[in-house]
Amino acid sequence: MGRAVRAGATVIALADRTTIDGIDGARRALPAELTLIPAVTVPCAVMVADQERTLELRGYLINVEDRPLLDLLADARRHREQRAQKMVSYLGAEYPVLTWHRVAQLAPGGVPGRPHIARALVQTGLVTSLREAYSPQWLGNGGRYFEPKRQPPADQVLAVIRAAGGVPILARPRRRHHVQLTVSQLATLQAAGLAGLEVDHPSNPRPAREALRRIAAHLDLIVTGGSGSRGQLTSNAIPIGAGTTSRAMYERLLTAASGTQPNAPRR
Repeated sequence: MGRAVRAGATVIALADRTTIDGIDGARRALPAELTLIPAVTVPCAVMVADQERTLELRGYLINVEDRPLLDLLADARRHREQRAQKMVSYLGAEYPVLTWHRVAQLAPGGVPGRPHIARALVQTGLVTSLREAYSPQWLGNGGRYFEPKRQPPADQVLAVIRAAGGVPILARPRRRHHVQLTVSQLATLQAAGLAGLEVDHPSNPRPAREALRRIAAHLDLIVTGGSGSRGQLTSNAIPIGAGTTSRAMYERLLTAASGTQPNAPRR
């Protein structure tokens, strides 16, 4: 929160993946100059050309005590861990050096997943790079040690976020190597409760952002920004404020929400 202020932010959303556990700490650490938007990121599934593909939805200004939402997040974390345990068991049967303990150590305070297994493969010398770890010979989709995801459908997640008073925004809709939804497909999600698109995000190539703005205007969707910063201080980390939301769109976000109010600066 302090780094957000030093980066020039006046409003920041905390939207951790499948957990709201950081929100209380962020509230306690909130500097007087900063407004906090309680939020969460939820992965979900959508069918595209008869294939299940992954989307991420941001739920802004959710009621953090909403039981169906909390249950949905708990299920997502449990499925993520079970999936990771299966992949580790497949690997461990052939490579005993690859243990669940080693993988879990790479996710302190979080839920281990495929990225942590990939890092463990590199650490143990079983592969030479993360790229190799994600190849079909190892953890790539359909690969030898791959386990499919179990994710709730997008319309279910949209309904839960809406019922928790939140505003559902499609995260990084044009990030490379992920599903690229058409206008028609986005309109279908809008009918199920989608409120906006995260346009100004480093994961969206710049040429795609103007096209996304036109789609948002056509469908009357809220346009948001975000950095995806995880707070790292490494030289290649994405800085806080790498993507921002306009004041007009922020006001639309506030109007659309009923779950909670922003945590405003202390006076």
